Amino acid sequence: HRHHHPRAASSAPTHQYDCIVVGGGVMGASAAWALARRSQSVALLEQYTCGHAHGSSHGDGRIYRTLYGEADYVALMRRALMLWREAEQEAGETLLHECGALTTCRHDQLDRLQPVLDQWTTNAVNFEVLTRAECQRQFPQFNLKPDEIGILQRHECGVVFATPATVALWRLAESNGAACRGNVRVVHINPTVDGGVEVSAENG
Repeated sequence: HRHHHPRAASSAPTHQYDCIVVGGGVMGASAAWALARRSQSVALLEQYTCGHAHGSSHGDGRIYRTLYGEADYVALMRRALMLWREAEQEAGETLLHECGALTTCRHDQLDRLQPVLDQWTTNAVNFEVLTRAECQRQFPQFNLKPDEIGILQRHECGVVFATPATVALWRLAESNGAACRGNVRVVHINPTVDGGVEVSAENG
């Protein structure tokens, strides 16, 4: 929506942006970066500081994988991987490490994962189903139960370095023109007559 007006709950001045992103975790920071790259005027409002530990975008890592039985999700994750690489190139640092993934389940539960395996086969995702003995041989650090098997995905999965990625995406959003503001708590979002919204925030 156009004509977004972030306004502080007090008498702080009013600013106008094409887009306002509420929440500065990895998702919000990614959105702000993407919008700013498209020449949108953007405000990113976060109630805590960048890289805080109060949500789900902090710490050593978060899993990236294509373990989905829906074609749209597999395509979305592949597109996301391309964008992570673009972010890394622009930031000059590694944000996502591809390391492979091993999923284990009981042999009699394999049918539940069949939609995933069907999508992987259709989309040429590199994987193999391993017996317990094969898992033990390749990954002796894991002690599978006698009735368990493994599904090994060697590519298109790994770990996103959560806190560094969030910090880098804030920096990329700002370098592309976004106004990224920490310690700003949104208290109201109201529609306006012109089709936009008015955002009221504390300390904003």
